[in-house]
Formats: sequence, C-alpha cells, structure tokens
Amino acid sequence: MKLSDLNIALPPYREIAHSIDMEPEQKEAYRSFQDDLLTELRMALNQGSKRLLGVYLQALLGYSDSPWVQEIIKDKESGRVLAESTPLPENTLYPKEKELLRICTEAKRDNRKTVVYCVHTETRDITERLKKILGDAGLAGRGAESRKGKGR
Repeated sequence: MKLSDLNIALPPYREIAHSIDMEPEQKEAYRSFQDDLLTELRMALNQGSKRLLGVYLQALLGYSDSPWVQEIIKDKESGRVLAESTPLPENTLYPKEKELLRICTEAKRDNRKTVVYCVHTETRDITERLKKILGDAGLAGRGAESRKGKGR
C-alpha cells in the first residue's frame, strides 16, 4: 500500500533541527564519559578493530537523552568495563525536555497537534518519562501512548 492509495490530504511535512546545549553538570559528565569511550575506541582502532564504533555512537546518543541512567560499557569478549557514565539526578528537567515542553506548549496554544517520536525505545526507553513530563504540564491528551519498535 502506498500513501497515494489512501486518498487523503496530509499537511506539508517539514523537519526542523534544534540544537540544544547541555547544562554545565550534564556537559561535564558527558565529556568525561566521551573521553573514556574515546580512549577505548582509539585503542581498539589502533589494533585494527572497529567493533567499538557503534558502541561509542549509541552510548553517547543515549546518554544525552537520559543522563540519569548509568551507562556501563563492557567489552563483550573479556567482560572488562570500558567506560561508565556518571548518572545525574533523575528529578531534574534537562534542556532537551525543557525545549520539548516549550515546543508542545506553543503548539497547543496555536491549536496544532504534536507527535513526539523517540528512538532507542528497546534499550533506552524514555517514553514513560516524556509522557509524565508532558502529562504534568497538561500536554499529554488523547493518543499519548507508546508504540515501541523492535530494534529502535
């Protein structure tokens, strides 16, 4: 089935990227985690192994979305801990969440619908937290349910 088979008019689609700065404590914890991972990645690359490239990328992407979760990265072969993140307070509203609230509040004020997509829902699921944050702000109405995707 194709979208054209549905014979419905959709509104224009556009994506707008927002660059959000971390708060100082978050940035410091992120950099420390990144430095530890980068040291291990460089050692692996120097030995001809690219096996940590994906681990490096996914761990840092995930940590920036959920800095309250401690990430422990282990070598799958030896079990050795390669890097550990410093978990930050869970009861803090982080900059990306504040920006999401701003965007959703503005959309509600302008009577526009909003859809929030999350990645890493299988391994680093933040959907329940976002539903609570949006719900506490009176923004999670009908249809505020998770649709977890395999391997995301």
